[in-house]
Amino acid sequence: QFSLKPITIKNASATDGGICVVDSINHLPATTAIQTKKTLPFGIEGWSIIDSKERPVPPLIFAVLINKTGQYYLEGERKLRPDVSKGNARIELAGFKMTGYFSKIPQGDYRLKIATGDNQSLVFCEIKTMVHIENQ
Repeated sequence: QFSLKPITIKNASATDGGICVVDSINHLPATTAIQTKKTLPFGIEGWSIIDSKERPVPPLIFAVLINKTGQYYLEGERKLRPDVSKGNARIELAGFKMTGYFSKIPQGDYRLKIATGDNQSLVFCEIKTMVHIENQ
């Protein structure tokens, strides 16, 4: 489930940046606008690195919904992405997958970002996707 900032990253610093690509949202090609309901599942897949192929991929990955009322986090898991790493062991786990629900999030419009890092710092990558969540 999406929730407020998890305790594991409560004190992490945050910066904008990174390189990320969203391949699919809810098993469909990613678009710039998504309309959904709080009761429906949400799934997102793609890849993300910090800033170069020389820097190792950090362990934590989140989908983050942001608007004026707050930020909501959905933790994901890292996946192998040989098409991205092309043999570079530092970024072989550049892939990600997140699945969850919007039930704890107020209805409204949100920017979707991908955050990656560790419990010390997070980098928020802009993906230019807006999510509209309705109650029913």
